[in-house]
Amino acid sequence: TVAVRNTGSVPVSITHLKGTCACLKVEMPKMVVAPGASETLKVTFIAQPGKRPESYFVTLTTDEPGIPRAVLPVRGKCKQVFIVEPQVLYFGCVPKDRSETKEAVITHADGKPFQIREIRASNPEFSFKWDPLPAGGYRILATVLSARAGAIAEGAAVLTDHPAIL
Repeated sequence: TVAVRNTGSVPVSITHLKGTCACLKVEMPKMVVAPGASETLKVTFIAQPGKRPESYFVTLTTDEPGIPRAVLPVRGKCKQVFIVEPQVLYFGCVPKDRSETKEAVITHADGKPFQIREIRASNPEFSFKWDPLPAGGYRILATVLSARAGAIAEGAAVLTDHPAIL
């Protein structure tokens, strides 16, 4: 969180907030800052797989005369805890009322043991099963039962007992 303070004598309206990456969620509940007051700007970094830059920016634009824009640097480093192979499962075109299953393997990057608690997808057409592998990690079977024709895009969350991941 960042405090946005108005040191002037008139209210300042925040007219635009934008992060340089879709991985930044930028929120400011009160978009008007009273004279002498501060409001909270919340910036959340949503880590994505793969190598990405570690520096981003949030641009805050106001209705102030003179210098109506502030650029805030955001730095973050994401340590990959789990490795999923392949990272993306392509099901292709699955005909209506047919199912298709694809396999992925998840392991801890350091080889440490872990337990999968649950795998979630928001689309009820997807279901998941997982089995532990002898060398560590899990084999995940992702199944789609297509209730309609057309393309489906879905992400899944793998919930584990790892202490750094909720």
